[in-house]
Amino acid sequence: MTVLQFPHLSAINALPKGLLYPHQSDGVSFLISKGRAILGDDMGLGKTRQAIVGMQIAAPTGMILVVCPASLKLNWRREIKMVDPAAKIEVLGVVDGAQADPRWVIVNYDLLARNAERLHGIQWAGVILDEAHFIKNNSQRTSHCLKLLGVSNNAREPVIGPRQVYLLTGTPLTNRPRDLFNLLRCVGHPAARSFLSFAKRYCDAYKNDYGWVTSGASNLEELNLLMKEVMLRRKKDEVLDLPPKLGSARGRKCSGHKSATVVRPVVCCIGRFAAQRQELPRSTHQGPGRTPQGQAQGRGRADTRCDFDRPQGGVVHGLYRRPQQAQGGFWR
Repeated sequence: MTVLQFPHLSAINALPKGLLYPHQSDGVSFLISKGRAILGDDMGLGKTRQAIVGMQIAAPTGMILVVCPASLKLNWRREIKMVDPAAKIEVLGVVDGAQADPRWVIVNYDLLARNAERLHGIQWAGVILDEAHFIKNNSQRTSHCLKLLGVSNNAREPVIGPRQVYLLTGTPLTNRPRDLFNLLRCVGHPAARSFLSFAKRYCDAYKNDYGWVTSGASNLEELNLLMKEVMLRRKKDEVLDLPPKLGSARGRKCSGHKSATVVRPVVCCIGRFAAQRQELPRSTHQGPGRTPQGQAQGRGRADTRCDFDRPQGGVVHGLYRRPQQAQGGFWR
């Protein structure tokens, strides 16, 4: 393997030091060399970073589409900014996501149908499908994804569309071999030209009075070799260069006029609330039938009682009420 045979190796070596770990450099090289590939690394090995860097090298011009679950859209924007701080990114379905002349477009699976006309009218330089096991079943979002990737319903027609297509998934084989069929279609593997042929070979398919049953598995060793042609999968214990787990803390501002009163972790207060409630006499949280002793105990524990009916404060403000605000020893 030389730089002359794989020109992208020189581009990978020229990346800033610290941007990629060695196993991530290998993953980027695999994605670029295959063009259409599946990255099935374990969670935490940096599939997002590998896909972004791979697209930056293999598709330096043109627009790139990222399809992911809604909860990951902002994370993708943040990761892209870490690789390319000057990148123009548009996030569909987010208040501050609009961007003129974007290089990257991020959309979640649920918004594909709503934005289908615009998305299908763009010549994408590359497409990334995060959590690609979302398209294992035949559904409307699967049809939109296949169309974006240039996959035709006619198995004899060649795959057209962007050359760089990366499918990211930490669970490539969730239940049955048939779940892999659509993923193989996306990368243009010859084994995915006919579902019936695929099911007979790898799903132990048989026909009964209701039709074909494809929930089984067969020839798994052969299927494993077939998947290695288009998929790279590594586990955490196989990556010896992996550093200790990294974490980051991000502050969040609470809305409301009493947000300043939240000064302790809610989880701790919930545990304290539950423990002290078990210690209270039954009469202290029975409403009108409470006793003077119960009232005294209630005043002492008012900072941990939970006011579920409070319209603006909710549970959080109820947990941090002051002792002088107590109005009784019962639990509302």
